[in-house]
Formats: sequence, C-alpha cells, structure tokens
Amino acid sequence: MTLLFLILSTFLPKSELADHEFYVGLTEVVYTEESETYQVTMKLFTDDLEKGVYLSSGDSIQLGSRFQHKKADSLIYDYITDKFQLSDSGKKPFELEFVGFETEFDVTWIYMESGGMKPSDSIGVYNEVLMEVYSDQTHIVNWIQNGITRTALLRRSKRYTKLEQ
Repeated sequence: MTLLFLILSTFLPKSELADHEFYVGLTEVVYTEESETYQVTMKLFTDDLEKGVYLSSGDSIQLGSRFQHKKADSLIYDYITDKFQLSDSGKKPFELEFVGFETEFDVTWIYMESGGMKPSDSIGVYNEVLMEVYSDQTHIVNWIQNGITRTALLRRSKRYTKLEQ
C-alpha cells in the first residue's frame, strides 16, 4: 500500500490525493510586545490556495512541487493582501509585510507581520480569502493579545468582524 501511495503521489497532482469536503482556513493574529508587531499566520489547504491564486492571476503556482512557480511568494502575497486586511480601532489598515510561506503535504502556512506599533484595544479583520472559490468557505480568526484570545468565524455572509479586548 505504501508503494502505491508513493507512486500515486509522484504522478498525480496533490489535489487528487488531498481532496477534502470542508473549506476552513485558520488565521491567527498575535501582538508581540517585544517587537511591538502584529504577527499573522494563516493556514490554508494548499490545493484551495492554488485555485484561489489561479483564479486571481491566471498563474498555476503548484506549491511544494518541482514545478513550483518562481514567483509563488509574490503571487501568494498579492492574492492574500487583496482578500485580507487588518485594521486598528479607527479602521486604519495595518501595513503587512510578507514574511513567507511553508507548504506541507496538504496545507500551506502564510506568514505576515506589521511594522512596529502600539497595541490596539480592538482590531478589525476583513477576510474573504478563497470565498470566490468555495461558497461555504469559513475562516476561524484568533486574535491573541495580553494573554487574551478572541475568536470569530467569518463566512461569505460575514467577511468582516471587529474584535475587542
């Protein structure tokens, strides 16, 4: 059975092996006192992210394969920043710098970070990543600051939330 999996994983696209029936992304926003930055980690199914980037740019990024697009970083960043935004209590958008991404077999982790800033007593989160791909896409958003975690669910019908400490 292991040999069959190895053969299939070599020749079949990842999406054939990693199909799933639910569409959930996880976004964690952590305020780090030491660096005075908001650090964003987003976890998405790799095949879904590939579809989203393709629909947005027309480029096939084929993450984690020998055919991975040379500009995968910028294509992912462009896609994510078009669909995701953080803002402070006054609705002023945070400028997020793309730190990078990591691809495991079926998930991709995306990392971004704000510049130095003081903590906010509330943040706005707008997230419509992959909602153009799947009508039932859901995002779990966790905001962690001062040891307190606030959580929200975002869907196509609710793409924005304000979280308060």
